[in-house]
Amino acid sequence: MSDPRTDFFASGAASGDPRTDFFASGAAAAPQANASDDARTAYFASNGQNTGVSAGGSTAASSETPEPQETAGRIAGVAARGAATGGAGLAALPLRGAQAVAHLPFIVENAVRRAIGAPEIQDIAGGYPSAAGTQAGPYKPQLSDFVHPEKWQEAAHYFADKAGLPQAQTPTERIVQKGAEALPSAVLAPEAPIAGALWSAAGGATSQAAAEAGYGPVAQTVAGLTAGGLPAIGAGAAGGVRAITRGVGESAGAAVAARQAAAEASGTSLTAGQATGSKLLQKVESLSGNMWGSGPIHAAAETQANTLGEHVDGIVKNLSQGEETTPTTAGAAMNRGAADTRAAMKQAEAEAYGKVEALVSPQQPISVKSTLDKLNELAAPTPGAEATTGALVSPTIAKLRENLAADVEQNGGTLPYSAARQLRSAIGNQISPLPSDPAANRALKQLYGMLSDDLRAGASAVSPEAQTAAGSADALYKANVARREALDSIVDKAGGPEAVYQAATSGLKNGATKISTVMSAMNPDQQKLLQATVINRLGRAAAGQQSAEGDVFNPSTFLGNWSKIAPEAKDALFGRSGNPGDLRSGLDSLTKTLETLRNSQALRNPSGTGAVLGHLAGVGEIGGAVWSLLTGHPAAAAALAGTTVGNAVLSRWLVNPKTVKLLAETTKLPGSTPAVVASQLGRGTDEE
Repeated sequence: MSDPRTDFFASGAASGDPRTDFFASGAAAAPQANASDDARTAYFASNGQNTGVSAGGSTAASSETPEPQETAGRIAGVAARGAATGGAGLAALPLRGAQAVAHLPFIVENAVRRAIGAPEIQDIAGGYPSAAGTQAGPYKPQLSDFVHPEKWQEAAHYFADKAGLPQAQTPTERIVQKGAEALPSAVLAPEAPIAGALWSAAGGATSQAAAEAGYGPVAQTVAGLTAGGLPAIGAGAAGGVRAITRGVGESAGAAVAARQAAAEASGTSLTAGQATGSKLLQKVESLSGNMWGSGPIHAAAETQANTLGEHVDGIVKNLSQGEETTPTTAGAAMNRGAADTRAAMKQAEAEAYGKVEALVSPQQPISVKSTLDKLNELAAPTPGAEATTGALVSPTIAKLRENLAADVEQNGGTLPYSAARQLRSAIGNQISPLPSDPAANRALKQLYGMLSDDLRAGASAVSPEAQTAAGSADALYKANVARREALDSIVDKAGGPEAVYQAATSGLKNGATKISTVMSAMNPDQQKLLQATVINRLGRAAAGQQSAEGDVFNPSTFLGNWSKIAPEAKDALFGRSGNPGDLRSGLDSLTKTLETLRNSQALRNPSGTGAVLGHLAGVGEIGGAVWSLLTGHPAAAAALAGTTVGNAVLSRWLVNPKTVKLLAETTKLPGSTPAVVASQLGRGTDEE
């Protein structure tokens, strides 16, 4: 009885066309081989195509020559022969590949013609050239052969015979030889040489096994590529999953990796839908979370909230160094920082003016006309309403004008430089950030400025050096005045430190002016306490969701409050983005993770109405399963129970970190693939 597999792939032993016989399963080829006379022909006769395997699966040669006993020594020798010939054939791979491509249309068309009973056509592309076609009798290597790579395999067989290596004569030996013959193809897989060798050997052995079973060359090649290409098939399947869930391209994988890295930096992990950003997976997670058996989904939601809260607590504790993070402590720190800054500014001003005094004699006469003019202006009542406006003049200013005028008259219209300098200091000490008489306080600030102008003019008359020193001191003072006024509008507020904290942070959504002023006035430890207090309050859950201790963290609340802070205020309070390892970098990773959770539908409301309805549906499923059992319908009961079990398995897969890692990877062709393909191309001349 004929074998339809052989009939389909074989081109017919009686065709007489050697090119066709190369691809045929060739039942009549082996009996013509004489191993004792022609080593080359004997080698090719050992091929599965030319071993005398008939359509019925019997071996014609076995009736003439008994098969030798398979021993470890013979197997090792056959493998050595295969490895040697496989290595020798590597150089001819390009030629074999070109020949295989040229013959492909001929093979396919003749296979179809045989299947439908149509006459075959001639191969117009030409047959494979015989490596020893120009040499009659047993093959013997010639010196000229070594510039013809297509002859190297036959030379390898010749030297293998001379070395006494056995030729494959049994199916097992032929399979071993073909597997070993594919091993050298591993040189084409430098990234994975071991895998390339193993999978190439698997492909070669499987191809020969198909030949032993009576299949034709096409089926043999398909079998070899399938067996050797299992890693590539697996990689392709994984790549298909990635394409469906996250999209294609390196950018898609990079986006998944970035989300996962941000989550890891925040101490938590993501589900498959969250990591990929896939709307499909997020919908699946949402549906799974609302069904019975969704324990892993809900556990993941709870774990994420807890770990993110713990991560924020860690940031707060690291910044605060054990101090309480309340508006009271933060406001007090701001007051201390402002007081220290004011003292430092006064010290810097004293040093600057001290340089002027070193260049100007204490007795140097100084005109204070500008100061007197300002006092007259401040103390003079408005014409036409002298009585009314005169009562509004500050007694302090009126008395100061009177006394200064008397001192100037006594000193001949001027004041000594030292006296004018001390007067300015006395006026400066009267200026208060929280004055009891605001009108007088404003007047004192104006007088301080005018007296500074008079002192600078007097120093300029002494020398250019004194003029420069006086100008620098005055510039420093004016800059400090502006800074003091900005601080005064925030710190030392009525209402205590809490009011100071409120004043400093109330404008965060509008810009960085206030918070920049405060941060510049605080030392590093004071700054960290303020940062810790702000961060601690960003994620505090609403009153209805808060515990008695007030320590419940709400990711949505944190993200919402963070988004309300202006970018420039974030820079001023927490530092600029883009510096790995600092506070702002950690907060950016945290908020990116929170955004990922917010955008995901799966865990948006894991214990909400949808979940309750899902659990009720699950109870209904279990009740239905019990009823089906009681009424004699076990199949229906199994189906209902299987829904719950299946959802439990699905939800566990969705939250498994290994799933996320798989989806984040870049799909790559296994390094062994080139070696596997090359080993299959290398079978071409063996089947002549």
